[in-house]
Amino acid sequence: MDWFKQFFTTTDTYFANYLKSGWKEFNNSGGKLDWEKLLTIRSYIVSGRMACHFSWTEVDRVYIPVHDEVLEHWILFVVDLSTRAVTVYDSLKSHKDTRVKDKLEAVATFLPILLDTLSIFTEQKDENGPAPFKVEHCSDNPQQDNG
Repeated sequence: MDWFKQFFTTTDTYFANYLKSGWKEFNNSGGKLDWEKLLTIRSYIVSGRMACHFSWTEVDRVYIPVHDEVLEHWILFVVDLSTRAVTVYDSLKSHKDTRVKDKLEAVATFLPILLDTLSIFTEQKDENGPAPFKVEHCSDNPQQDNG
């Protein structure tokens, strides 16, 4: 892969938190999308939330930093829109935190629903619509022993 020819954008660490909250609301409402409550998430996706940011219709990948507040540990989710996969980069092999798993579930399951509703997949000619993303854990990234 030629890393310098990627078409990508990033989010900030708050995005995963907003997405997790939206996923919880979506489930509690019986699967109804309330765009009044999801405006912040929408602004990340269609552009406008962050200064140096691209609309997701213009990119192949989205880099989402995730912070585990308890362990003071950072993880990276890389969403590949073209392959419909989320790759998790975590330097703590033994890290099994439900807070992070909840955020990963929101990214892998709720995000495709939002992207489909916002017609992001239509512009990228993806016919799988709201189907969940495949989750992959990067096995060859550097590991740390400490917590």
